[in-house]
Amino acid sequence: MKSRIIFFDSQYLKGTAALTDQLLPWHLPGVGLFETMRIYEGTVVLKDAHIKRVLKGLERGKIKHRFTVKKLSLWLAEVIQKNSMKDGRSRLCVWHDGKTHISIVVQDYQVFTEEIYEKGFSAKSFSMGEDEQALTPGVKTIKYGPFLDYYHQARNYGLDEAILCNNNNSVVEASRANIFWVSRGVLYTPELKTGCLNGITRDAVMTMAEHNNVSVRFVASPVEQLKKGEEAFLTNSLMGVMPLTRIDDQRIGSGAPGPATILTRNSYHKKILQANK
Repeated sequence: MKSRIIFFDSQYLKGTAALTDQLLPWHLPGVGLFETMRIYEGTVVLKDAHIKRVLKGLERGKIKHRFTVKKLSLWLAEVIQKNSMKDGRSRLCVWHDGKTHISIVVQDYQVFTEEIYEKGFSAKSFSMGEDEQALTPGVKTIKYGPFLDYYHQARNYGLDEAILCNNNNSVVEASRANIFWVSRGVLYTPELKTGCLNGITRDAVMTMAEHNNVSVRFVASPVEQLKKGEEAFLTNSLMGVMPLTRIDDQRIGSGAPGPATILTRNSYHKKILQANK
């Protein structure tokens, strides 16, 4: 992996493999949060929304800091510029272990091929334990280990993702993404009370749906309702909109990306990615 410049506690350092590994969210001590962002054409996609979520999360977690939207925006831009990064990913972490720290790491991002988008993801559902659900819901905490474990379990089954359910058997989210499904022309997504993250791309998709006069409903539904959907898709800042075509070895709808999924993905690319240039 190419060594890059890392921002760490107001310093720009050489991003050795050891330091980069040390700054992975799940390796950080104390309490904190992180944000993963897509870099497209040299700028962070939906940057302001990401930064505002960071600041809101710090306030909610009662983590003392002196960060502002202006400072975080400047540091992000400088790290991208110093690494001559045109297309890739950026990860911003803030944590407190007696002192508040910040790091910004940029890396290359291997975009999924069109073939994968045409096939869609397959997933396995899991029920989370009560201790895992107790992790600050709605916040992208550095205590990310349990979600990573579920992801690796799904991968061990030869699948792409893990769909997580709470102890009420309600669908919450995927291990690394939010989830939507379509039934009778209505777009469904788990309500925040289930414990899901209020994802940046999730919010963008709902805004696009509103502009397209598509009804969106926030629900606490069992995984069986997801399986009965006519189509489904996952969203996050890196992959954008990814079709979900199978879960628990059961086909969703036709087993191929549906019209609403294709429309949403195309709209996201046009209105969000291309508009970011």
